[in-house]
Order: sequence, then structure tokens, then C-alpha cells
Amino acid sequence: MNIEQIIWVAGLLEGEGSFSYRKSNSVRVSCGMTDKDVLERIQEYVGGSITAQSYKQKEHHKDVWLWYVDGEKAVDLIKKLY
Repeated sequence: MNIEQIIWVAGLLEGEGSFSYRKSNSVRVSCGMTDKDVLERIQEYVGGSITAQSYKQKEHHKDVWLWYVDGEKAVDLIKKLY
């Protein structure tokens, strides 16, 4: 990632992201939102996976998507952002 991409990822994750330590002794960085295109951009920069977190319950609801990266990739990302 170049410096502009690092800044963009840091800003997104500061506002919308989550940094967690899981019971399986694994680190996870994640971000959930309805704007899949934003998550596809972070996936382009960092890698990781995007999954449907929940499906809309009513017609006017939007689908919610989750981007995440686990393990060493998550640790490497945290080090880059720090």
C-alpha cells in the first residue's frame, strides 16, 4: 500500500472498523457496512474476505456486508497503520 491508501484505510477503520482478539488466539480486523463498494476498495488494498453479514428484512433495508482479515495479515495491517 502507498501512503494515500494507508491513510484512507486508517480513516475508514477508525470510524467503522473493529480490531479484536478471538478465542482461537487469532487477531481480526473487520469492517461492516451497507456500502459494498467501499469494502471492495479496502479488499483491493489489503486483501481479506467480504461476506454477507445479514440480509435485508424489509424491502427498504439494505444488505449489510462484512470485510475482514485474520491472523498474521491482520497483525501486519495493524503494524502498517500504527
